[in-house]
Amino acid sequence: MGEKNENYRLLQSFRAGAEKVILQKEELNKINVFPVADGDTGSNLASLMQAIIDNVPMKNYPMDILLDEISAAALIGARGNSGIIFAQYLSAVAENYQKAETNFESFVEALEQAVNKAYSSLIDPKEGTILTVMRAWSITLEKNYRLNHSFEEALLEAKAEAQEALNATQFQMSLLRKNKLVDAGAKGFYYFILGFTDFYCGRVLKVGDEEADDGLERVKELSVNHIIAEAPRYRYCSEFIIKAPQISELQLREVLQEKGDSMVTAGNAKQLKLHMHTNEPQKVLAKLEKYGQIIYQKVDDMRLQYEISQQMLAPIAIVTDSIADLPQEFVLAHQVHVLPVNVTVGDQNFLDKLTINAQLIKEKADENLKMGTSQPSIQTIDALFSFLEGKYEHVLVITVASQLSGTYQLIEQRIKEKIIRKTGFISLIHD
Repeated sequence: MGEKNENYRLLQSFRAGAEKVILQKEELNKINVFPVADGDTGSNLASLMQAIIDNVPMKNYPMDILLDEISAAALIGARGNSGIIFAQYLSAVAENYQKAETNFESFVEALEQAVNKAYSSLIDPKEGTILTVMRAWSITLEKNYRLNHSFEEALLEAKAEAQEALNATQFQMSLLRKNKLVDAGAKGFYYFILGFTDFYCGRVLKVGDEEADDGLERVKELSVNHIIAEAPRYRYCSEFIIKAPQISELQLREVLQEKGDSMVTAGNAKQLKLHMHTNEPQKVLAKLEKYGQIIYQKVDDMRLQYEISQQMLAPIAIVTDSIADLPQEFVLAHQVHVLPVNVTVGDQNFLDKLTINAQLIKEKADENLKMGTSQPSIQTIDALFSFLEGKYEHVLVITVASQLSGTYQLIEQRIKEKIIRKTGFISLIHD
C-alpha cells in the first residue's frame, strides 16, 4: 500500500478514535472526580475530538502535514485538564516526527517521545491519570513495532497494555479508590486508542456492541450515583491562548503559580494555551497580556458545575447572558447558567464579568480606547449546551428582546443546525 493511502488510513483512524470519545461523552462526565468533580471531562475531550473532525478535512496529506493539522485542531478544541494534556501530547508528536523511509518508524518514535512533553506540561504530574495510560500505550507501541515491524500487531499489543493501565488507575489515587472508579481522562484516552486501533485493524464494531469495550471494566451505576467528591478549591476553570508568546512555558508557570492551581500548558512558538483553576481570571488575563496577544479565553464556573453534579435543584436548566447582570452569589444559589457577552476594548476581547468588570471598563474608557460588545462565541454556546445535555431534562434560555439580542439569534441558529441531538431540549424565551 502506498504512503498516501497509509496516511489517509491513519487520518480515518484518528477520526474513528475521535468519534468513539464523543459517543462516550456522558459516561466520562459521570465518572469525573479528579482533579475536580465538575462533571465535564467527557464534554471537554469531546470538544477536542470534534475540533479534529471539523478542522482536518478528509484528504491525502504528507505525514508531517497531517500531524501538524491534527495538532493545530486539537489545540483549538482542547478544554479542561485532560484536554490540554492530550493537545500537548499531539503537539509533541507533530514536533518530534521526522521524515523517514518508513513513516511508521518515525511515527511510533514520535508518539513515545511525546509522553515526556505531556508530563512536562504540568507542574505536578500525577500517576493514575491520562498520563499513566498515555505512557503505557506509547512505550508498548514503540517497543512492539521495533520488534516485529507490524503497526497492526503493535497497536493491538499496546491497546491491551493501555487497558491494564487504565483499570489500575482506580487504585493509584485515594479519591478514585474511594469511588471505585477509573480516571475519566485516562478512560477518554483509552476510548480514543480503542476507536483508532479498531478502525486501523479492521475491527470496527457497532455502537452498543458488547465486544466494543474489549474487556474494559464497565462503570457501576451505584458508584456513579454516590460519588465521594471534594469541593473545588478555586471557583473558575480558566483557559487562554497567547499568540506568538514572548515567554516560555516554565516562566509562565512561575509568573502565575500564586494565582491558582491545576496549571497545564500546551503549544509552541506560534501559540501557547494555558489552563488553570483560579478565583481571579481577570488578574490572570492582565498578567498574560504582557506576553502576547490573547486570541482566545474561556472561563467556566467550576463551583456551579460541582454543585449541579452533587445536588441539582431542578430538572430544567435556566440559561441567560451577562446582560441580565445577576450577582455571582445569586447565580450559584439558584444554579443559573450565564453566557458571558464579549466586551471588546481596543484590539483585546474580554468576557463580561469574568475577565473584565465595571472598574476595568472605566479605566479603559479613561484611556479613550474604542469599546464594543458582541454575543457570546459559538464555541462558548456549544460548550455550555454540551455540558447541560447530559444533566438536565430541558433547558430554558431567557434573553432580552430577540431584535436586540445577538445571543437569542445565535442560539436559535445553533438549534436549527441541531448541535443538540435531543429534539425540543432547548426552549428560547425573550422579553
